[in-house]
Amino acid sequence: REGESELVERFFEGIWRERRAGFARALGDRPAEVGARERQARLVELLERTGFMPAIERGGEEGRRLVVKACHCPLPAAVRATRVPCRLEARFVAEALGGRLVSTSIAETRREPCAFEVELEPPG
Repeated sequence: REGESELVERFFEGIWRERRAGFARALGDRPAEVGARERQARLVELLERTGFMPAIERGGEEGRRLVVKACHCPLPAAVRATRVPCRLEARFVAEALGGRLVSTSIAETRREPCAFEVELEPPG
């Protein structure tokens, strides 16, 4: 509202840089060798530590789509002011799972979850 959108963007980008680094540490020395289920488990752990109540549902053809539901947003005031945290969270979730972001549904209230649909690469 006061014209500081670049400052807000940089602030939240820093937070998500730290999350990416924490996720990389959780994957260990050989992140390319970590399987999809392990990545999902590490993502859930990280989301829980950062204030979300996450759930992951599998769907789509051949089970290659995951919907990550992030319940109980820990940043409601920031999200009311800007969607920057939502956009960065969606991008992070897709990167963490090693897939492509297909759709994003941002909750209007804290009673409903945000949902990030990610399509995984086919095996092999």
